[in-house]
Amino acid sequence: SIDHVVSQVDNTVIFNSYESFNLTPVEFSVPDLNAFFKFGVTDLMENYRIMGGFRFPLGLNGMEYFLESHNLKKRLDKKILLYRKTARNQLIITDLPDFPEFPVMAKNITNYAQYTVSYPFDINTSIRTHFGLRNDRIEFLATDRISIELPPAYENWAHAKMEYIFDNTINTGLNLLNGMRYKLYAEVHKPFDAVVSDQKLDFNIKNTGLLGIVGGDFRHYQKVHRQIIFANRFAFAHSFGSKKMIYYLALM
Repeated sequence: SIDHVVSQVDNTVIFNSYESFNLTPVEFSVPDLNAFFKFGVTDLMENYRIMGGFRFPLGLNGMEYFLESHNLKKRLDKKILLYRKTARNQLIITDLPDFPEFPVMAKNITNYAQYTVSYPFDINTSIRTHFGLRNDRIEFLATDRISIELPPAYENWAHAKMEYIFDNTINTGLNLLNGMRYKLYAEVHKPFDAVVSDQKLDFNIKNTGLLGIVGGDFRHYQKVHRQIIFANRFAFAHSFGSKKMIYYLALM
């Protein structure tokens, strides 16, 4: 039965993931105000659940879709996630011989698939393992003689991640939590090249580099007065391998 339907206007982030520095035209920013629709279907015994939704941008740029399938029948929980995002941005091409800086419009397309297995030790602690494939692609829009000859750019990544999670927080109201939660994680990201067409089939994962990340995230929420919560957070991370992670320092 359909037991979860949401339609709202907000700017929340649907899918939290790393962004490719090579294929991302701009730095991270808060999404614009968009129309968001989400639905959920659960069987009578609540063993299986399907959730999906999409974001329709009010500016007609930045469509997002996602679909999740949950298998909760046994202690080992399983989840499959499919996600897609398309957006148009202006890029600056700097390697053309006759144009030191050539602006061109391009479409950024992200496709992502992830399989998650979660094993709970008790009501508060669990271990989660994620396996995913990601494809980022830039298609240059044909607006002139030069842009029509630009070949598309793409990146393919495979990754595995393991997390230890503790969470005893209690939701006392909208955006009001009380308790503590933390996670420790380790993950590996591996780029690979793949070409599939009617003329060529090629796959290469050797000598493509590696990105490894280890880190932790600790958060504590202490009730001060009725609807006043004192929230603390401490997070750390370290990357290693031939592929590097860029960290940004920000204040809230």
